[in-house]
Amino acid sequence: PPPAARAPGRGGLLPRSRGAGPGFRPQAVRGPWRLVSPAAGDPAFRLAVRAEGAGFAVDAAAAAKIERAHHEKAAADLSGRFRLDEHGNVLGFDVPRARLSAEGLVLGSSRVRRASASGHVSGTPSEAIGAADVAIAVPRAEAGPVRVDQADVTLPLGIAFQGKRLTLSLAKPGRITAKGAEITERVTATAPLAIVLRAADAPLLALDFAARPPAMTHAVRAEAQTLQANVMRAGGPPIPVSIESARADLKGSLPPAGGYRGEARVSAASIEMPDTGLSGERVSASAAFAATGLTAPAKFEIAALGFPKTPDMLAPLRVEGEVSSVAKAYEFRARAFDIAGTPRIVVSGRHAPASGRGEADIELLPLAFAPGGLQPASLAPALSALKQTRGTCEAKLRLDWDRSGLTSGGDIAIGNFSFSSEAAAVEGLNAALRLSSLWPPLTPPDQRLTVRHIDVGVPIDDVEMRFHLEPRENGAVPPRFLVETASTHFAGGRVTISDALLDPTAPRQALAIDAADLDLEQMLKALGVEGLSGTGRLKGRLPIEVGADGIAVSGGAFAAEGDGVIRFRSEAAAAALKQGGPSAELMLQALEDFHYTQLRLEIEKKLTGEARMALHLLGRNPAVLEGRLFQFNINIEGNINSLLSALLEAYRASGRFVRRALELRP
Repeated sequence: PPPAARAPGRGGLLPRSRGAGPGFRPQAVRGPWRLVSPAAGDPAFRLAVRAEGAGFAVDAAAAAKIERAHHEKAAADLSGRFRLDEHGNVLGFDVPRARLSAEGLVLGSSRVRRASASGHVSGTPSEAIGAADVAIAVPRAEAGPVRVDQADVTLPLGIAFQGKRLTLSLAKPGRITAKGAEITERVTATAPLAIVLRAADAPLLALDFAARPPAMTHAVRAEAQTLQANVMRAGGPPIPVSIESARADLKGSLPPAGGYRGEARVSAASIEMPDTGLSGERVSASAAFAATGLTAPAKFEIAALGFPKTPDMLAPLRVEGEVSSVAKAYEFRARAFDIAGTPRIVVSGRHAPASGRGEADIELLPLAFAPGGLQPASLAPALSALKQTRGTCEAKLRLDWDRSGLTSGGDIAIGNFSFSSEAAAVEGLNAALRLSSLWPPLTPPDQRLTVRHIDVGVPIDDVEMRFHLEPRENGAVPPRFLVETASTHFAGGRVTISDALLDPTAPRQALAIDAADLDLEQMLKALGVEGLSGTGRLKGRLPIEVGADGIAVSGGAFAAEGDGVIRFRSEAAAAALKQGGPSAELMLQALEDFHYTQLRLEIEKKLTGEARMALHLLGRNPAVLEGRLFQFNINIEGNINSLLSALLEAYRASGRFVRRALELRP
């Protein structure tokens, strides 16, 4: 330009700009981009040419930035040497410095917060090698159903070009980190992601330019020490999931004719649901796929599924299964085998990625228990106390999910179940349980259970129970057990429990046992009072409080519903009462055939003390003092303590099992 148009600018003589700053806006360039000159003292472009042999050597350097609205920026800084023959053909090159960077670029639905690549390359037009460190940071990125937030990627790359083949390899492990991740709003990471990328048995990326368009192959291994996430479920708190020592090997190819093909192998040391303790160990899966879905059934296996922190809860199961693509959905099927290799559980279902909907049916194959055959302890060591078990058990459960979360339910049937243990013997237990939620386990009202016979020190026959499991606050586990009604034949009558709310996490439980139409004779036999017998019918209530530290009875009382007879005939008692003089002898005579008009039996017991029974009588003996009216208040002894101790031990045994099952400390 003429001298009047010259002005000092950053990096040389530049056309004068009308706007503020040292840049210029080429009038021939249309669009929103603006080219900005480098910093002061750095030339925007430098070129030096010298003769070298029959050809030339060219030293070149360039630096520039471009900007546009919305804070999008890109910059380049390159320098190198090129060798040319006398015709200008490149013989070789060495670019020791190449730096590219960008900020705020929008690529599809994602915005790149920051991206950079710096490295070097040298060689000839037919063969070259180099290296580059690539770093990319995005505030959010989405790919199909997956979204990551605040993600950073670093890739230390080796570059090689030979013939018409370009390969990029990981010179050192790369890294992907993200503060958050989500899959269709149903699975959400609860801890930052940290994934290490390692070289596989093939280049990270290879492009073959001999074909039109170029053919592409890729391979990489991704590793993560820990992955933590929540699986959302409808109407309740999320289910935490933790994955340890995860690894994925991914490879694929895209031929010139198109039609991508890929393979994936995934493994993990364990996948655990911490709230339940359920864990799958040595998990692996493999799949072959194309852009349209799986090209063959994917296989997966869990070497040991169980509760490793409480191994007596469930004997480990081996799981194997497969997933297939069917009509824009994935169908899956799996079987779980016990230690003997017998299939015990079958799972089948489907998932439609487009809608996010899916379902799974879980079937516990019928179990037939018999002495000398299958016993509960072989499946759950915690049930080793159950001996000589007979009966059947089966279950059909279901999971449904969509983008709003997960729901579950199912049915469990127990048929003619019988067993013996140190605490009790049970015969003929039958139950049909409908679950409205698998975790926490919940049921609708009016679940039914019947037992033909229970022996806890005294016989209890024909138990009938209606109950349900209701949720605790915030859906915490374990749920509460509400006994709607429970009744059984006892002592010729019927005893009933109604509206008893039992909380497995509470140190003590309080409930009341109501009795009606009890036969006095059988009641006295159950209480084991030596030499005491009688006739009549009783009704009453026994309020009890039971806990791991003992059992208490407060205000327990049974009263006769009419007149009857009490007979007390004991040689040992007679010998003892003779020491009490004439009044004691008179009482003993009256009680040999005492026709009562009022009878009341009171029972009291503190948590850590012995039970006390008091018998209150009003009536007469027709053969004593011409049927004179007597009133007696007698403290009696029997085996009530043994009966209550048996009930306490049964409570403790069931409590231990429930706490283990739900991972609660005793």
